[in-house]
Amino acid sequence: MSRGSKQTSREDILNVTRKLFTESDYNNVSLRDISKELGISVGNLAYYYKSKIELIEAAILEKREQYEQNGKDIPATTIGELDELLQRSQDMQEEQLCYYRQYSQLSDISATLRDLQLTVYWELEQIWLQTFSNFRESGLMKAEQDQKQTANVISAILFLSTHWHERDVLDKFLGIETPEFKETVWSLLLPLLTDKGAEIYRKKNESVFTQS
Repeated sequence: MSRGSKQTSREDILNVTRKLFTESDYNNVSLRDISKELGISVGNLAYYYKSKIELIEAAILEKREQYEQNGKDIPATTIGELDELLQRSQDMQEEQLCYYRQYSQLSDISATLRDLQLTVYWELEQIWLQTFSNFRESGLMKAEQDQKQTANVISAILFLSTHWHERDVLDKFLGIETPEFKETVWSLLLPLLTDKGAEIYRKKNESVFTQS
């Protein structure tokens, strides 16, 4: 592992941090564990990051910056765009397991990460609200059945988006296979689609329906 420069060493440290915090939870990983995996002393590690909190914050914020550089999500206007939005969310969860598998605890131990969670939650809420509005205007989604329907469904989707892999940890412990995130969210959305929207979805997923 190359450590010819601070930049290389910092990158190595954050990669190993994400690896270990993905394999285990926050309480079970120490600075000594990380330094051992890197093959450096705890003192050398502390030169860059003096605590686990600093490490996990840096590891997560770096991934967030990379995600934003690739372009933020925008509201969907078509069934295909919504499917892509859900796929991107699913992929991001998989890529950032060290964050999502301990989402609740991180908000308790780090004000920085709690602020990030609140910011992301608000951004996603606005995306979903506009997506629902777009779908209703284009005749893809039915009118609300009651005043709280949209808010309740979006709240459920956002909960799944943030806590899916906390459930994944429990499922692995119980020996249960966790269903796919995207498929589960579509199960919530399908009853809300009009006949027009449902037909577009069916055609897009025709091979799946045929196999079933």
